Amino acid sequence: MKTPKRKFYFIVNPASKSGKGLRIFHKIKPILEEENISYRVYFTTKNRSATHITTKILEKDTSGSVRIIALGGDGTVNEVVQGIGNTGSFDRVIFGYLPTGSSNDLARDLGYGGDTEAILRHLLQSGSYRRMDVGCLQYKRSASLKGSCRYFAVSCGIGFDASICYEALNSPFKDFFNRIGLGKLTYGAIAIKQLFTSKLCGCRIYLDDRAPLLFKNCYFASVMNHRYQGGGFKFCPDATDNDGKMDLCIAHGITPFGVLRLLPLAAVGKHVGKQGIHIDTAKKVRIRFDEPHWVHTDGEVKTKATDVWVKCLGGKLKMMV
Repeated sequence: MKTPKRKFYFIVNPASKSGKGLRIFHKIKPILEEENISYRVYFTTKNRSATHITTKILEKDTSGSVRIIALGGDGTVNEVVQGIGNTGSFDRVIFGYLPTGSSNDLARDLGYGGDTEAILRHLLQSGSYRRMDVGCLQYKRSASLKGSCRYFAVSCGIGFDASICYEALNSPFKDFFNRIGLGKLTYGAIAIKQLFTSKLCGCRIYLDDRAPLLFKNCYFASVMNHRYQGGGFKFCPDATDNDGKMDLCIAHGITPFGVLRLLPLAAVGKHVGKQGIHIDTAKKVRIRFDEPHWVHTDGEVKTKATDVWVKCLGGKLKMMV
């Protein structure tokens, strides 16, 4: 009889990929038996988020090394990272990821293919990990900072991109288009509509200890740990997730038709250097909009704000190789 290997916790979003997440987990279960894996599985629900589940796991398991694998999209990853950070457990968690979302920007940047079973085998058989930077965002709506740190693995942003995420998350058409493999149409349709209806305003960007950068008619400011955002747009083509700093992409002073011309270029990272696009890097970032705008972390939208503070937590997350 084989000796059980390391214990794994699986946090599964059964609703990911419009309900295919549960089916995918049942498809990979035989691999866990074949590899003689000791594991426990938890499913997210409307009232039981991945953050809540992660917190409970880490409160009960006080061992020095806890292995958690999330099956879901970038939003599920974001929630797990919240739970790890909120419990102060970055040093003892080794995190793995099985992408089953509609965007999968983290998986795209990590070079994951579409074979979930092959990815799982690699994660189970590898005993090593690499360290990945994590972003920490706080927001301001009045005279002081509000709320604790909102962690993110891929990116955060304020403005047009977050507004699209907010509307898409509440769109009745998203699940339908996801079911027929056309989920990006939801985001595309919303983006085009908002291009011609959104009210733009000025913004100031503070990078580390430098003088502020001033922009008029700002569409969005994205702070990125990885190259991709929004389902495959290569907004920051030089971003690296372990260099101890964040990359920025700021779009400003462009007409709606100009944005439409730039989007195909952004899909392959060729928008850099074009008029109205500013790319930069920093360890600490403050973004101040003249009016409140939606803010997202890994596509998860919680609030509107005028000011956001972002800092890079270098090498904070242990990622299974």
